[in-house]
Amino acid sequence: MAKNEEIQKQLDALRGEIRALRDREDHFREIAKDRGIQRFEAANGCTTCRGRGWVVTWDTMDILDGSAADYGDCSNKSCTPETRQASGLHPSNTRYDHNRYTTWAHFHDLTEAEKDEHFALQPQIEILNKKYNDVEMSARPTKGKLVEVIAKSRARNAAAVGVVGKVFWYGCNDWGTIKVGIMDTDGNKHWTSEKSVTVLKQQAGKEYDQTYEDQYPLLCKVVRKSNKAICVMTPGASKFTGGEWIPWSQILNADQVRKQLEGKLLKDGRAATVMLPPWLARKKGYLRG
Repeated sequence: MAKNEEIQKQLDALRGEIRALRDREDHFREIAKDRGIQRFEAANGCTTCRGRGWVVTWDTMDILDGSAADYGDCSNKSCTPETRQASGLHPSNTRYDHNRYTTWAHFHDLTEAEKDEHFALQPQIEILNKKYNDVEMSARPTKGKLVEVIAKSRARNAAAVGVVGKVFWYGCNDWGTIKVGIMDTDGNKHWTSEKSVTVLKQQAGKEYDQTYEDQYPLLCKVVRKSNKAICVMTPGASKFTGGEWIPWSQILNADQVRKQLEGKLLKDGRAATVMLPPWLARKKGYLRG
């Protein structure tokens, strides 16, 4: 999408708030780790088993998560359940601790006030992340938005600067470029890249909707459907043809057809009247002349 200074300022501000909360989380983790080390050393914790009471006696490099390891009791004779209870776990975790459910968590060495503040940080971060995504999406020229071309892309026959229209297509081409299809009020289609447009409105007005004075009513049976199209069979058509796929975007009474098909099984087909624009009816061979 085109660089928008106002949007960029909002994103930078939200990114700074998120970073500050992340730094605060890291601060609590550092405090907890330092306290854990001091607690463990003050109680003369066992460095052989790190307060776990077990050690790894054998493992294989064929399974990297340590799930095939063998374990035994701690070999340090001074390490007892009482001393381990007094020292607690050393604030370091290995892959074996996860397998044995003996992982140290930083909130074990935080005060109640620090725990409350720490646990309150994640909901704030989630809220800010949602705001960040909303702001970012508002500037993205997705389908249905009103956009203006502010720069001519390098592609052949690219939309001219100043073209305003409704986005009818937004996606990535085979070369990794995000392309935008725009339709103006006259029904003309223009193509450009995401970086060449800016969003004017989140929803284009009705004047950008395609209207047809003449509509072709196709009497058919709907035999299959997907999120993007329906497959129809016309009277007299052989079942071996497999039917004809029609995009939802080109069905003028799409809402009505969706209601007719809602919750219905299409094994034997479902009768429907599908209104098509004349150009598509001619292209499919339903309308001649």
